[in-house]
Amino acid sequence: MKPRADQRAFASLLDNEQAIASVQGALRIPSVFGDEGPIGDYLADLMREVGFTSVEVQEVQPGRRNVIGTMDSGRPGPKVVLQGHMDTVPPGQHPEPFSGALRDDRIWGRGASDMKGPLVAAILAAAIVGKGAPDFAGSCVVAGTVDEESEKRGIFALVDRGLDASYAINVEPTDLRVAIAQKGCVSMRVRTKGVAAHGANPGLGVNAIEKMAGIVEAIQQAETPTVEIPGVGEVQGSYNVGVIAGGTMFFIVPDECSIWVDRRTVPGETQESALLQLRGIVSAVDGSAGVVVERQDWNWERIQARGIQSCSVHHQSPIVEAVMNSVEQVRGEPGQMYVQNAWCETDFLANDLGIPTVNFGPGRMELAHTSDEHIEVASLLQGIEALALSVAHICR
Repeated sequence: MKPRADQRAFASLLDNEQAIASVQGALRIPSVFGDEGPIGDYLADLMREVGFTSVEVQEVQPGRRNVIGTMDSGRPGPKVVLQGHMDTVPPGQHPEPFSGALRDDRIWGRGASDMKGPLVAAILAAAIVGKGAPDFAGSCVVAGTVDEESEKRGIFALVDRGLDASYAINVEPTDLRVAIAQKGCVSMRVRTKGVAAHGANPGLGVNAIEKMAGIVEAIQQAETPTVEIPGVGEVQGSYNVGVIAGGTMFFIVPDECSIWVDRRTVPGETQESALLQLRGIVSAVDGSAGVVVERQDWNWERIQARGIQSCSVHHQSPIVEAVMNSVEQVRGEPGQMYVQNAWCETDFLANDLGIPTVNFGPGRMELAHTSDEHIEVASLLQGIEALALSVAHICR
């Protein structure tokens, strides 16, 4: 595809060294959920440095602040939001979580893909639009939130503040594919009760682990709902039994066993329907009063009440068209639509604020939370350019 004039102009405004250094600087600041103050200050300073019209800091909890920057054209027009979270999971086994090292054309560290790299890309993309789009109208807002990796307090605060926008892009890493839908998640616990006895006389007890074994097998064989997502195809929900706990000593018949189940929901399902389905599966195996199925997720009552939900946007929405066209311009090949299995804060933008939203960003989701987390420089730079072109396409 022959490059358009705005693509060439934007490419000339992209400072590769600045982009790499900005991501490195972000990675060198630890920002595990609960300690996002310093990274918020860093990103707010970056917004000011690259010429944002205004930068707002929203207190969520003491020392934890959302950062909301606006690049305003000064002319009436659409508003596009680029949103992502600033916090990370703990370093875990990552060998260099805060190094920001540049090696093998990759930038290494916790949060490189998930998602300081993409959030820096969003800031630099908005700056390019502000400087290089001659027909820029409306505004671009970049919103960085806290606590995504825990109880979602940052995105709740952003919703409470109110955010009226024409379209949004959640910049979680998608490997520059366009996620037009994402699955929700319901965390549930199943508990079986038994009767303790000496392991030498198991017939005198009731083994809660053995009762659970039949339930686990039934869950593995269960059919989950399938939906058709126009532009992508059929998508199916899933179960994963992630944790099991039961028994105290090998010579005691266990009187209790628990499993924690991760149920991924597809658009159209609800938290309640997923819970009812699992209860039906469990009841078909063991309908006794000693078996309990319940939601088991966060400690904060507000996210407990809401949960996290699936969402989607029409495959012919202007925001989908804008991002798909931008990817084709930057990469020279058609963009790819898909459904994202992992949950992102797109849920709140789409469901609570009613903003047509896609997931799109540089980096790879499969690297998130791993000991190999990094972001490829090529992906970062292409992501900045594609995000800038997407905003410019809408805001004119």
